[in-house]
This record gives sequence, structure tokens and C-alpha cells, in this order.
Amino acid sequence: MTKDDLKWLAGFMDGEGTFTVVQSNTPGPLPYFTPLVTVSNTDKNILCWIRRTLSIHNRFRPRKLVKNCKRLYELVYACDNAREFITQILPYLKMKQKVAREVLNFPKRHCIKANVLGWGGTKPDLKTLKIQLAAVKRIRAYNKRGTKH
Repeated sequence: MTKDDLKWLAGFMDGEGTFTVVQSNTPGPLPYFTPLVTVSNTDKNILCWIRRTLSIHNRFRPRKLVKNCKRLYELVYACDNAREFITQILPYLKMKQKVAREVLNFPKRHCIKANVLGWGGTKPDLKTLKIQLAAVKRIRAYNKRGTKH
């Protein structure tokens, strides 16, 4: 991907993209969070071009058809693929650079070895969870409609 392509993609993501973290349902006592980068558009060709050009694993799907609306398509990058996507366009983002950086730096959960616990022999790192929850709060504030950053 050329520098001009990355600049164009950053501008497109500034206008149409979302950088976020979602809570996944997992067994166990504590939540698990997944970094996501999503972009939706009615122009399937633009999203297919992004998909081909970046060569990062992603999900591509048509969204549910809404009456009296054009078909909407969605491109989703998750976990380390989201981080790789952000790393490539971060220098060129203008409007969403703060939230993209927050998602990029979102801490991964670590486990502390413990012999006496029933969660597969590991104890979730509560310090990291606390940091994650604070980051989720900031990311949600960035993504709230009608706010300037």
C-alpha cells in the first residue's frame, strides 16, 4: 500500500470508520474485551478495495437490509488485526487519532499463575482489568455522537 493510499484510507476512516472495544461473552467471572475497527458503506467496491489492498484478515458482510435504504456493507478488523490496521493509518488520521491510539494501546489481559484456583489454574490480573475498564470509558466518550475531541 502506498503512502497516498494510506492517507486516503485514513481520511475515509476519519469520516466513515469506528475504532472501539467491545465486551465479549466468555465463561468465567471477568469480562473479556476485543479491540475492533469497523467501517460500513453502501459502496461495496470501496470496502473490497480496502480489503484487497491491506491484506489483513477481516470479516466482510452485508448488513441487514432496511426498508427504503440501500444495502449496507461492513468490514471488520478484530484483535491483533485491528491493531495492525490502526498502526498503518495512525500517522495520517486527523479526527479520530486519539480514539484510534486508545484502541491500539488497549492493554491485553494477563493471567497470574495460581495452583489453587478453579479457572484453568490461572487468576485473572485484576490490575489490568481496572486499566481496561478505564480505557473502555474513554473510548466510549470519544465515540459518543456530537462530541468534539
